[in-house]
Amino acid sequence: MESILELLVLVVAMWPVLRLCASRAFLRKLRAFPGVAAALTSLLALYGFLIVYLALYSPTYLRLIAILAFCALIYERWRARPDYGHSRGLPPGPLTIAPLNPWRN
Repeated sequence: MESILELLVLVVAMWPVLRLCASRAFLRKLRAFPGVAAALTSLLALYGFLIVYLALYSPTYLRLIAILAFCALIYERWRARPDYGHSRGLPPGPLTIAPLNPWRN
């Protein structure tokens, strides 16, 4: 049960990037840069392979990476608040990791 929870945290941590990669607008723009597309695909495949490898052969490291990913998720959610940076005079709006809006026409 713990390993399933750790795997779930690691998948949720990659959700912004996976959502961006599934966007039609992003895929259309990515056609112009096949090298970047190949690198992105390779990195996502390597990430998936690493998660499966750690789950099967080294659950201790899987737990460590899941804890780090959970901390990164908390930090990302903190920055994604609509009023983040208001006290410092920054313009309103969330600062998400991989926003979709810049890729849409």
